[in-house]
Amino acid sequence: MKQLRDLDISNNKLSILPTDVLLLPSLETLNASRNKITKIPAFNIKLHNRHYVSEIDLSDNQITVFPGHLLRMTEKLDLSSNQIKILNMNAMKELERNPNQELIVDDNPLVFPPAEITGQNAILAYIQEARLNTPVYRGMKILVIGSHRSGKSSLIQSMVDNQARLAEDLNESVAGIDLYDLVLDCEMKVKNEEDGKMQKEIRPLQLCLWDFCGHPYYQFPHYLFFEQPSVALLTFNMKEFTPQKFNDMIGCWLDWMIAKTNSLKVVLVGTQCDKMSKEKIKEVKAEVKKQMTEFKNYHESILNERINHISQKSEISPTLTERMFSYRKLLIFTDTFTVQSDVIATSSAEFVGFDQLRKSIELIAKDENQFPPTPEYNLPLVLHKVKTFWVDVENYLDEKSNSMVVPIMPWDEYVEEVTTKFGMKKQIKDITQYLHVTGKVLWFSTTPVLCNYVFIRPAWLFELLRNIYRHDFEEKVDFATDDTYKQMGFSQTRFDRNKRELLQQGVMDKDFLRAIVGYLIPPDMKEQFNFMLDILLRGFKIGYPAAKKTKEMTYNLSPEIENVDNVSKILIPWIRNTEEPEEVTSLWEDHNDRERVAALLRFPKYMPPGLFELLCVGAQKVEKHNLTFKAHWSNGILARHNKIDAVLMISYTNGPKGKGASLKYELRDDSPDPMYYPTRPAAMWTILLPLLQDFEEIIKSFKGVLVERQMLCKFCQNPSFLGEWNTPKETQNLPEKICEVCNEKVDTDTLVQQREEKRDDVLLKLGEIRARRKGAMAKGMTLQQMLHEEELDKPNYGRERRRNVGVIQTPDMSSLLPIPTINVGSGEESETVEADDATQENMENIRALFLLNFPVNEDEQMSATEIRDQSESDEVVD
Repeated sequence: MKQLRDLDISNNKLSILPTDVLLLPSLETLNASRNKITKIPAFNIKLHNRHYVSEIDLSDNQITVFPGHLLRMTEKLDLSSNQIKILNMNAMKELERNPNQELIVDDNPLVFPPAEITGQNAILAYIQEARLNTPVYRGMKILVIGSHRSGKSSLIQSMVDNQARLAEDLNESVAGIDLYDLVLDCEMKVKNEEDGKMQKEIRPLQLCLWDFCGHPYYQFPHYLFFEQPSVALLTFNMKEFTPQKFNDMIGCWLDWMIAKTNSLKVVLVGTQCDKMSKEKIKEVKAEVKKQMTEFKNYHESILNERINHISQKSEISPTLTERMFSYRKLLIFTDTFTVQSDVIATSSAEFVGFDQLRKSIELIAKDENQFPPTPEYNLPLVLHKVKTFWVDVENYLDEKSNSMVVPIMPWDEYVEEVTTKFGMKKQIKDITQYLHVTGKVLWFSTTPVLCNYVFIRPAWLFELLRNIYRHDFEEKVDFATDDTYKQMGFSQTRFDRNKRELLQQGVMDKDFLRAIVGYLIPPDMKEQFNFMLDILLRGFKIGYPAAKKTKEMTYNLSPEIENVDNVSKILIPWIRNTEEPEEVTSLWEDHNDRERVAALLRFPKYMPPGLFELLCVGAQKVEKHNLTFKAHWSNGILARHNKIDAVLMISYTNGPKGKGASLKYELRDDSPDPMYYPTRPAAMWTILLPLLQDFEEIIKSFKGVLVERQMLCKFCQNPSFLGEWNTPKETQNLPEKICEVCNEKVDTDTLVQQREEKRDDVLLKLGEIRARRKGAMAKGMTLQQMLHEEELDKPNYGRERRRNVGVIQTPDMSSLLPIPTINVGSGEESETVEADDATQENMENIRALFLLNFPVNEDEQMSATEIRDQSESDEVVD
């Protein structure tokens, strides 16, 4: 059948036309005329398997709904002598774009356009005129999610076709996100503009359906599309449901959604109810409702327990105050997460329950409180009229997207082009946000980097990501079925090597990626490909550059890359599924007795998928963190700092019974002489704190996640201290804390980054010392007597805190002194900078401050003359 070119099944009394027939890869003509076909099933025509059929003849049938989606795959479509009444305006845009296409709709009882309008050109002119005069009402985006093979695709196709429909195994299984459009006629009560009376009016509700593949593989990449208010249909197989499976079928998906947003309105939809008795259906509905209550109570109890624990303390530190505040915010956040707990039982095989589902969607659309206006954007309510020029912008972008190889526009260019053509620059963000929430474009307005781009064809982006994150990659990506690999010079051996490298190591060869997406971006368009790759790396953070070592079967995970043109391979953390290397385990154990600083981030209930991967990509930025990656495995990385002798491990472990997880950052001393010159905690904090700040920035986008910050005891390795890097002041003022587990005194240098003395603080101390010295000199005291008196007034903890610091270096006071004589340059071009006459006067003050903080033995002390001589000898800089 794959080689079939011409198929004639006319005059056979067929009532159904299988979708597989229309998607035969070599089909050129199809004649299915003179049958009893009533409807052509809706299906998603993906870009990579779109095959243009020269002619499709469906004349002399009983088709009632215009199959506009066929215009995307054929040059000639004959629908004459059917029962079609309305030609969809949006579907007819395909004819407007391609003047060579032919549509025949003679002998149909057309109402729109009227039957007297005949001929393709006349019909198109009428529709274009009607489009200008027809009001457009804001639609809605619906996300359809649920476990793999829970019946989502059958549900959607039954909704779109408005008849029983079971999703067939088309040329491929569902992967990533598929898009469908659906229009429902909603009866509204509106005020008559003339007499002010309420009257009924039918308004079209434009629905954009996003079918999310339920395979766990996609839980990370799909998170990005949960940032705006939408309706979510959460599907589960009622026939297979048991109380023990609630978490797998429903609970885990609620956790997944809550972690990201509380703006979704969730409707629970049970599938395959035709295989159950009415009593069993009632039983399942009751059990789900009960479990939903328990789910909510459990979530609230976790937070209330922690709030009460803090409230009962006699003293509440700033860190605990901040933590309690975050718990209360989480309670409010999850309380506003709306779930319709009454399950809608459906059957796609018998078309049962779809009227109730439709009514539920209509109620949400009509409720003005569901998607209210926000302070950031002034958008019309759902089912309310959209401004005419907003619709013009939508139509313009739709046309433009079909002419672009890479339908992505930088924000500045987008604003310039749209406002030049339509004006209204002040409304450009409102317009773009409206197009985003209705699924017409994608604009990630709150996401760094991505906010600088507008993706004007969402289906193209979904198709692109589908090629990178694909659960059935091994099965579906094949050398023999795609000529692009041969065009790019790939041999079967090279193809197999690159494919194996991706599946086993999570490393994508750049040329291999170019070939995979060759049907989206032609391989000869390197500039457009690099533009897209830059957005994938910096914006979507799919991975980071790597390079294969020539003589070893290993990778350089921190190659020197000037720009995306120089990238040869990309390590994709989400795909990498390797074990921790033995050499990493050995190295880490060898450093077990060294100085260390370790932070622990506990997720008692749920850790968002992909969080660790995002942190890895962020940590690899050399210009920010100065790290060289040495190893990367499925749940950890090992890196060395380029300037400080320290080794870093970031790793995570799942909690017991699959609930929650822990993410650990640990730095250990990596100096060549750890006994005498170890890397101290203060230096390690300069590495750790920016990494933790990266975490804090990322976790802001997961507003519904409960996370507890802790620090590990350097002695017993238990997380017995609060993580106070966000509120460190209280602990910074303490020399040490006692571990509640091992009762050891732990220096606070290992718990928070210590406060640095500012230049102004040093100057203030100098001023205080000078004032005391003047007073003492007036009384006839010597310098030694003054120092002895000041030593008695000195706080005790200063020296105690230095007992674990090691060798103390002489502080650099050069910034406090006037510039001495310095020779700059060489030969004839050398210049001399005059030293300030006050330098000698200041040296005595510096000496006093130094001895105050770093006292020496009496026999080691220098006289004032020796100090002056020594300082003068140091002032000449070669």
